Amino acid sequence: TDEYGTVLPLNFPSIGDYKYPALAYLNILPAMFFGLSDITTRFWTVISGIVLIPLIYFLVLKLFDNKLMATAASWIIALSPWDIIVSRLGYENHLALTLTTAGLLFLLYISK
Repeated sequence: TDEYGTVLPLNFPSIGDYKYPALAYLNILPAMFFGLSDITTRFWTVISGIVLIPLIYFLVLKLFDNKLMATAASWIIALSPWDIIVSRLGYENHLALTLTTAGLLFLLYISK
């Protein structure tokens, strides 16, 4: 339940911003192992920030067939201040970016 007593809510009206529940429900898993802390709050977004780097590499490699360009793109995303900051805040948008990139890469690899 949330702080208002709603069982398995579809959104969390914490301070009137009505957050989506996916990240809140995913954060249950690291909280079971590490306890409640800042690490568990940002766990999935940090993991998505790390996973995004090889996904960008393979996406650019698949699109352009150039290893140098793929390496440059993965370095750019790894050192980008936008990616570093957003992946450490604990919001769902970076997780969505990683899943969208993975889905696009999957579609490109199965389409031949």
